[in-house]
Amino acid sequence: MAHGSGVAYIGMVICRQRPETASGTVFFTLEDETGYVNLIVWKRQYQKLRSILVTASILGVRGNLQSDGSTVHLVVADAWKPSLPEQTVTQRSRDFR
Repeated sequence: MAHGSGVAYIGMVICRQRPETASGTVFFTLEDETGYVNLIVWKRQYQKLRSILVTASILGVRGNLQSDGSTVHLVVADAWKPSLPEQTVTQRSRDFR
């Protein structure tokens, strides 16, 4: 997809980062069955969406792609907690100790 394209994505949150040097910008990595997506959440959007962003383990987002060569991020404009059918999980997590 081209730089600036509008995108909606749902994935499992595998990483949240808020570096002190990023002036309030928060970075997320989401994963689905196709791979990983890196998110950028500007400070203003983070403050607006904070309750969803810090509590969701499965996260839906909408925003625009930001691409610079081979580096691609999704700049988040909106976020939601997807409603998923309740199922019994039969696969155990891969925990590393």
